[in-house]
Amino acid sequence: MGNKSNLVYETQESLYQRAVQKMEADELIVQYEYKVQNYLKAAEMFEEVGEYEDAPQKAAECRRLAEKTKEDEKARRYNVAVYQMENAKTVKGFEKAEKLFEEAGEYKDSQARITQCRDKAEALNHRRKVKRVIKTVIAIAVIIVAIFAIKASPIPSIVAELAGMKIEDPRYAGEAATAENSGETEAEITLENAQPGDQVSFGTHVWYVLDRNGDELKMIMFQAEKFEEFRHTPFNAEQTDVDWEHSSLREWLNSTFLEENFSEEERDKILQVSVVNEDNPEYGTAGGNDTQDYAYLLSGEEVEQYKDILSHIRMNIWLRTPGNSPDTASFMSSTTTVMYYGYPVSDTNFYTCPVIHVSTAD
Repeated sequence: MGNKSNLVYETQESLYQRAVQKMEADELIVQYEYKVQNYLKAAEMFEEVGEYEDAPQKAAECRRLAEKTKEDEKARRYNVAVYQMENAKTVKGFEKAEKLFEEAGEYKDSQARITQCRDKAEALNHRRKVKRVIKTVIAIAVIIVAIFAIKASPIPSIVAELAGMKIEDPRYAGEAATAENSGETEAEITLENAQPGDQVSFGTHVWYVLDRNGDELKMIMFQAEKFEEFRHTPFNAEQTDVDWEHSSLREWLNSTFLEENFSEEERDKILQVSVVNEDNPEYGTAGGNDTQDYAYLLSGEEVEQYKDILSHIRMNIWLRTPGNSPDTASFMSSTTTVMYYGYPVSDTNFYTCPVIHVSTAD
């Protein structure tokens, strides 16, 4: 009987300790769905232990933490939605905010804000339609006035100029050309004159200029979310301990990405630069060796340096700075906050925004 009692005790103790480990594993989990599942599984394990030690209390605590995690996630999504709504300027902006509030569920006044987003989107749509009708009416009126002016006046070029129209009449071609040349036009932004904060086209994409050093531009891709190859891209193809130097993302950016997005002439303008791979400042994770790259990811330190410009990139993007463990990488959130705790390198919930250095010299 004694041996049987000891065996039961050891089995309960073993189950209890496994449940405790399961409960405490939440610190290593960042995706809330997995964290909720982990707490519920730990609760089941404690309930299986029975009345041993404080298993019933811990089971209840795990279920409470699961519910709290759900509420915390709703609060996070709600706050992101509020930010999106308050900064929306277009129909698409309000539609995006509406979707985010829907994800927050019944949290706070989410349902009321959904209605507000729809109303604002509809108002913008209506305003846009009214403007379109007004422009059409004005255009028709201008054409009618111009037709009568041409018949009645010996100087139709003046009427046309006042109406904002160009008359293709050889008798007044010289006057029209003079008037057109006298106006000032806005200078086009090119690689040669681009400054930090400007958008410039290069290769098959549009870029934000982060910095300029003489004839060298440092640029980050804009609107990467529109292209499939930059959406839901893992930092590394396999879930393993890996740094930027040995990641599959670095290999792809410095080979296939360059070949498919730039002509040979454009690739000649892209400079190979020394990329510093610093340690994680919050968790002390080693950053690995510095690398020589044509295309790379920002570091956490660079996000802080260029925060004003990067605020336009409202996405979760990978960074090259390591996370809190060797199999994670840091990322920049949609609110331009560096998440140093990181995320598993094989996760596909992040975007990739490459950084390149381009020479503007002939």
